[in-house]
Amino acid sequence: REQLAAGNLLPFLGAGISSDPPSRMPMASALIRPLLTELLEAVRVVAENTNASADERNVAVRVLETARLERLLDALHDSHGADALEYLGVLQSDAWNANHAAVGALTAAGLLTHCITLNFDLLTEAAIVAHGGGCHTICPLTSGRFECGAVPASATVLKPHGSLWPAGGGRSRFEHMSATLSKVGNQPDR
Repeated sequence: REQLAAGNLLPFLGAGISSDPPSRMPMASALIRPLLTELLEAVRVVAENTNASADERNVAVRVLETARLERLLDALHDSHGADALEYLGVLQSDAWNANHAAVGALTAAGLLTHCITLNFDLLTEAAIVAHGGGCHTICPLTSGRFECGAVPASATVLKPHGSLWPAGGGRSRFEHMSATLSKVGNQPDR
């Protein structure tokens, strides 16, 4: 409590903050499952049509089954272009939950001025605004920045992996997301 009052708290938020109801945002594993199913089917088809050996097929399956979401999104992006990120449209929601509300309430009380989140969704920002605050969101890998709320920013939300862009912001909602491994890897080390 003393550390909170002294302004020494810097929350580091992960996907779990958005998984509780009513938000119910999917965790990475839930996003991976359908991609993996499609990619494994593609391996099967390619293996059959190219007479690939069982060893070659097994290597491809092992690589896919151990791949992180960013790597699978790379494969989807390579095959379908920028429209592949529409897959992450499921993260577009205004239904913040009690976890987000806690961040919003702490911000409104002046006890929280910064947080870091790996989430692409805008639920933390929505909760801050709903509690009467404003926020400044920074996406360092893409140099994206935006303001939320009708009042001056009372908190800064840092999103190392990027963020969905707010509706009406005049940009693609996926422009400032670093969702693929190649996009993260191609950024300068700041």
